[in-house]
Amino acid sequence: MTNKQKTIYTVLITMVATFIVSTVLYLSFGTNVVYFMTQNKNASALNKLTRIDNLIDEYYYGEYDKDKMRQMAYMGYMAGVGDQYTQYITPEEYASFTEMSEGEYKGIGIEITQNENGIVITDVFEGTPAEKSGFLIGDIITKIDGVETKDKTSSEVASLVKNRKDENNVVIDILRNDVPITIDVKCDNIVTTNASWKMIGDISYIRISMFEGHCSEQLKEALSASKDKGAKGIVFDVRSNPGGALDIILNCVDQILDEGTILTIKDKKGNEDVYKAKDKEKIDLPMIILTNGSTASAAEVFASSLHDNGKAKIVGTKTYGKGVVQSVFDLGDNSIAKITTAKYFTPNNVCIDKIGITPDEVVELNEEYKNISIKQIPFDKDTQLNKALEMLK
Repeated sequence: MTNKQKTIYTVLITMVATFIVSTVLYLSFGTNVVYFMTQNKNASALNKLTRIDNLIDEYYYGEYDKDKMRQMAYMGYMAGVGDQYTQYITPEEYASFTEMSEGEYKGIGIEITQNENGIVITDVFEGTPAEKSGFLIGDIITKIDGVETKDKTSSEVASLVKNRKDENNVVIDILRNDVPITIDVKCDNIVTTNASWKMIGDISYIRISMFEGHCSEQLKEALSASKDKGAKGIVFDVRSNPGGALDIILNCVDQILDEGTILTIKDKKGNEDVYKAKDKEKIDLPMIILTNGSTASAAEVFASSLHDNGKAKIVGTKTYGKGVVQSVFDLGDNSIAKITTAKYFTPNNVCIDKIGITPDEVVELNEEYKNISIKQIPFDKDTQLNKALEMLK
């Protein structure tokens, strides 16, 4: 993996210091007059920020957190670009970002989301403390060690459980069918399962939840096991897959394609990088890819690369449409700047940004199953999966 690949993610992430550095680099090719004018603008921005800081110190009636104010300033400055993917990432968020990339953490082994009911468990990983302690998909978390979760985000709730330094046990209060339950569970080292599989008759069903962590190794194991079981076709499920890292998606596609273009990345300067499959043993089976409106970024690369190279059909609904690439830059204090630096194009030379990929067979889920975890959909009610299985017969 090249250094360039290490910093590029398809997720499909100081204000003044960043402003000054970027301006100086850009204008080093300009005239002294332009450079001088830019320095004056920088000084003006610094003076204004200092003035605001002094006014708050002198006049604000109440308590405030200077560090939080600075973090919000950095966030606001980058939000001013007007691009939802260009963001300032705090040190705490970066720690979570790194954990996601590595695919390992200390916790109990659940996936959560936030909806109108509160913090809801959307997945319980096999073989983890959460599964052994009896947690179920659909449980609503109300307290962590006595701390209420109703006013917290899913990230804040996750941080109450993950990577605890001093304690191994955590007490979690849940609601299950409106019945309160308290569970004392021991934390352990968790390896995130991003690719899992099972046989449905003679068809291998491979679910890829994110192209991060150990996904490529897990996919390799799934493909090998499918071959050993004599699979006559494969369904790849990338519904609600938000994306991942470039090097991992390239590795995953390369396990399936033996030749052909995977994607092309083009930056603002016209530089173009074409990524092609290497000459490896190919998977020579009929394949279907399941997608929905939350299939994004690297998951769209996966779908388009196999589809455009004639390896797979796509079933489901139109994908999200994220055709841009972000690079991450270390700001020196464990915070990072995540900046959109390029667009990517499918093997058919299409940029899907804000457009998405329309399936070969558009199949909707019934209304009651559209806003729940994929794992919560009963098999006989999963119209998209059943259509894929029908096509592979």
